[in-house]
Amino acid sequence: MRMLIGIMLTLVMAHASLAQEIASPKAKPKEPSTAVLLSLLIPSTGHAYAGNWGRGVGFAAGRIGLVALAFTAGVSENTDTNSFGPITVTVVSKEPNGLYYVSLLGAAALGIWEAVDASKTAQKYNAKLQEQNGLSLGLTADPQGRAQIRLSYAF
Repeated sequence: MRMLIGIMLTLVMAHASLAQEIASPKAKPKEPSTAVLLSLLIPSTGHAYAGNWGRGVGFAAGRIGLVALAFTAGVSENTDTNSFGPITVTVVSKEPNGLYYVSLLGAAALGIWEAVDASKTAQKYNAKLQEQNGLSLGLTADPQGRAQIRLSYAF
């Protein structure tokens, strides 16, 4: 049994640098840093790049909703009317209230969360691609707490 584990570990180490080359020529690995950059520039594009449009649309809708909330409910309108004899002057000013700042801060935080999530989505895509089309190594614990190593290769 020890010899089998030793052979498996040696095989994994020998082919670790080739793991990305095993992927299908049709499906290319996604670069997590590219997903982050795209998410920061345009909402949902990082998730689209990583292959998860639905999740990206959810993040984009959240960011757009928070910005819309900031510019509608987050702005208070003040009206001041002054009379100067026969002339009446009405001044309408719009000032941001607390909801404005909270909504914009929430949109910024959601944008950062989206970028981090897009990176993780790209990493999950790459792991799934590697698992489907190549060498996969898994380390788990059985119910007794002993380590188990799983090595698989898809042909």
